[in-house]
Amino acid sequence: MDEFDLVPGQDWELEIHQNIRNSDYFIACLSNNSVSKRGYVQKELRQALTVLDEFPEGKIFIIPIRLDDCSVPDFLAKKQWLDWSRSDAKDKLLEALGINV
Repeated sequence: MDEFDLVPGQDWELEIHQNIRNSDYFIACLSNNSVSKRGYVQKELRQALTVLDEFPEGKIFIIPIRLDDCSVPDFLAKKQWLDWSRSDAKDKLLEALGINV
């Protein structure tokens, strides 16, 4: 997003936070690299969890997708995650997004 949608001088951290807040869904792409990396990836995941608290119970907002054989972080343990290596992964994602296939 930042390379294409932001203009020079914009506060990219604020823009990311506002985009997370205004999103219908947050797809958390999990990999060995992303779950072990310190920094903004973790911060964005936690921001999404904060936004999730504002949604009605049972409403899907965060969709964790496991891209490789990584451990799913404890703070996402209650969310059903999607293994992207499944043959029907795309269909399952579209189903979670409420898109009929």
